[in-house]
Amino acid sequence: MVNNVAKADTKAVLKTLSKEDEAYTKVNVNNIDNNEAGMGISANEDKESCNIDDSVVNLPRWDRLPDISLYLEQVLELVNSSLDNYLTADKSGKILTQTMVNNYVKQGYLNPPVKKRYDKIALASLIVIATLKDIFTIREISLLIELAVNVNEPQKSYDHFCKLIEESTRSALRQTDWKPVKTLDDPKGICSAAASAFANKYYVNRVFLAEEKE
Repeated sequence: MVNNVAKADTKAVLKTLSKEDEAYTKVNVNNIDNNEAGMGISANEDKESCNIDDSVVNLPRWDRLPDISLYLEQVLELVNSSLDNYLTADKSGKILTQTMVNNYVKQGYLNPPVKKRYDKIALASLIVIATLKDIFTIREISLLIELAVNVNEPQKSYDHFCKLIEESTRSALRQTDWKPVKTLDDPKGICSAAASAFANKYYVNRVFLAEEKE
């Protein structure tokens, strides 16, 4: 049975994520209004810009993830609630399922739980996997994660990934140029290229395919 305290902590985190996302959106909208006031920007353009900001993929950063280890039920709730506004669920209605996680563990792509609990690194890894799994195979994602953590701390690597996803989806939605970022840790820009691949597919799904389904 899932520990009641752990459940309460997870629910509190999820509520915090929801409130912070709402506050973030309000800040972005206010910034747009302030920056573009008096510049001759039409109401339609202003509205379109706000809608784009609402659609930008904002993943929870490392410091917003629970410090306590979580049971699988809690992990699934947190990952799915963080991504369900952006990604398409499978037939079960979920982006990440218990079967998927169990398979990742069995195949050696995810560290096994300790006393049925998954630590923060496993949680962050699952968010990355769930985000990229429609673009790359689990083996390819595992190699990308390995590339990132081999040159940096897990926290920095994860937050860098979240930033790349955010920047690349914003650029795709606004149809502006966004080139892979080359750094000392990633001289070939592999991680940002992966983010760009995600953003392009996300753009097609969000702008074109979503309209075709309506």
